[in-house]
Order: sequence, then C-alpha cells, then structure tokens
Amino acid sequence: MSLSTHEDLIMTMYENGHTDTEISYHLSELGMQRGNSERNIRKFRSERGLKRKCISDEELELAVSRAVVETGPYYGRKMMTGYLAAQGVNASEVRVGQTLAQMHEPYHRARCQGARNLNPVPYNAEYVGSQTPYGPK
Repeated sequence: MSLSTHEDLIMTMYENGHTDTEISYHLSELGMQRGNSERNIRKFRSERGLKRKCISDEELELAVSRAVVETGPYYGRKMMTGYLAAQGVNASEVRVGQTLAQMHEPYHRARCQGARNLNPVPYNAEYVGSQTPYGPK
C-alpha cells in the first residue's frame, strides 16, 4: 500500500490541522504497516505542494489582541506564540513579536524595561571560589 491510496485522507487531515505524526498514527490504525512514517508523509506533502495556510496580518492582529485581553500584558513574543499555537493560530515568533510591539506599545516598552533590570549588577568574583551560591569554602 502506498500513500497515494490515502491521498484524500491525508490532505483532509492536514488541512484540518493534524500534524504528520498524527496522520502517521491514524494510517497505522487503519492497518497500513509500511510507508506511513512521518518522514514519508512530509515528503508526500512536499511532492504535492501541501503547505499550511499562512495567517494574514489582519487575522494575526485580531488574534493577538484577543489573546492580550485574555492573558494580560505580561506575555512576550515566545509565550504569546505558544499561547496562539495552542489556540490553533500558527504564526512565526518574529511576526508575533512585531505585532505585539506595534499594537501594544506601552506593554512592549514595560516588558523591555523589565528585561533590562533583571540583573543590573554584574557578577564579579575576586578569585575563583570566593563567592559561591553555598557560601565560602
């Protein structure tokens, strides 16, 4: 059995947001024993030009603004990207960061200021072993 016999199923599952791993697992549950690895499915999709739909800038702005209302101003680009992915919105970390910086500028400046003040005094040891977290030796 080859993947081409299950082409419609693979395309439908992929368009509905399933990952290659989930598709592979589903095919193995259907009785397909060989040729249904994640890598083969990825190659199959590549040959047929199946790609995830890119979210438009307007949709991303709307999703980010909803997420900020739900989570508050404390999520940065990494946390927001993960939160949006959990909601089913797949966008790159860079795009999410740019959208956060544009749409919620006061929050963005506050996060940047907080990041700068995490360690205002650099660590300076007089000699090796002089200042350890557990006290002097």
